[in-house]
Amino acid sequence: MSVTSQQWREKLGSGKSYFFFDNPTYGKRSNDAIVNVIPDAWFEPTPVLQNPYGGRRSLFYDRIVWGGWAVGAHTERADAVAQLLDFMYSDEGAVLKTFGIEGVHYEKVGDDYRYKQDVLEKYKNPTGGYKIDAIVTDIGIGGYGDFNPYIDMRLYRLTWPAYQIEWYEKMEQDPAWSDPVSDPPFNAEERATLADLRTKVQTILQQGIDKVILGDISLDEWDAVVADAKKAGALEIERIYNDAQRRYEATR
Repeated sequence: MSVTSQQWREKLGSGKSYFFFDNPTYGKRSNDAIVNVIPDAWFEPTPVLQNPYGGRRSLFYDRIVWGGWAVGAHTERADAVAQLLDFMYSDEGAVLKTFGIEGVHYEKVGDDYRYKQDVLEKYKNPTGGYKIDAIVTDIGIGGYGDFNPYIDMRLYRLTWPAYQIEWYEKMEQDPAWSDPVSDPPFNAEERATLADLRTKVQTILQQGIDKVILGDISLDEWDAVVADAKKAGALEIERIYNDAQRRYEATR
């Protein structure tokens, strides 16, 4: 909590640090740096720890790419726009936007989709793997930053070594990992109230977490932080979320 991301990356790559908290994809970057300094050193994900009550719980990073596309109220072909969006969320649309055209850019082997070898060779990275961003840019199929609402992550695993793929497979097989839950839709009054309360509560909690990590307060003092968060509106936030979720479920 007391260093910047650049500082802890430098510490990781020089053997001065042995831990970082981030997307496990970056473990490869840390390993590439550290083995040049300490050949026997190695980073890999820590299994989800067990709490004092025997529970194990952790969240995957949010696999929903947030963003949106606006359609004008006076659009003449609103039906065509809706059909395009519908197609982009289909399996066929995901494959098209991930791998391109079958027989031209990729081939299907069993249930697996693979870029054709001539495509891969053109974009081979001298240090290993392939320049995926260059492939999708030249083909014109885009990625996270483009019109691609339904993403097939097999594309990005082409750049990962076997051990990195194994990390994710172990996480996906571990029931302790679960996906984040999206917020329910709020009405205007709830959004205004949440904007105020969340700022107050999150500030109290984040400052408390920092103090615990840095040793400024003990874990025995954490209950006081929670009490302050409740006074600032934490329970009201809980009520608003539950009310909005119940409304949403009633309309499904």
